[in-house]
Amino acid sequence: MGDIAEQIDNLKKAEIAELATLYQRLFGSKPASSKKAFLIRQLAYKIQEQTFGGLSTAVTTRIRELTRIYDLIHKVVPCFFNL
Repeated sequence: MGDIAEQIDNLKKAEIAELATLYQRLFGSKPASSKKAFLIRQLAYKIQEQTFGGLSTAVTTRIRELTRIYDLIHKVVPCFFNL
């Protein structure tokens, strides 16, 4: 399918329907968004992952650890007020 830079460049020229079809083929599910920028970003990552390999187990584990520590959206904050 050509070199990786060419593949990613071709994503920018593709129609949204083409990107969504490619997304479904590569990820095995429909995309969460139909925004072109989202599809290009996700597909470019997947193409690079398939070419160069994904994240190591150590990196994935560290990301999960950091998410547990710094995830402010899901973190339980103790209440300092006695109501």
